[in-house]
Amino acid sequence: MMLDDNKTLHEYQCQDNYTIHVNYSGPNTLGEFEDVSKVEKYTISEEDYNKRDDTFRKFKAEMQKHNPNFMKPNGDSAYEDF
Repeated sequence: MMLDDNKTLHEYQCQDNYTIHVNYSGPNTLGEFEDVSKVEKYTISEEDYNKRDDTFRKFKAEMQKHNPNFMKPNGDSAYEDF
């Protein structure tokens, strides 16, 4: 048993591929994070988003240059099935 909360897993001599069983006896927090309206959302302005090079919007536009049906309903797949 690992009873000392101040010890690290290394101090308990845990090794790769060990399985640690956790028995939580604290307050019931099930469902605590299901109401996403309580979660602060990250927002970015359109101007700042458009300045970035690593966005999905730019990736999608680049893919559609090569395949106009990419990400369109009932369009051809952008990838061949093997």
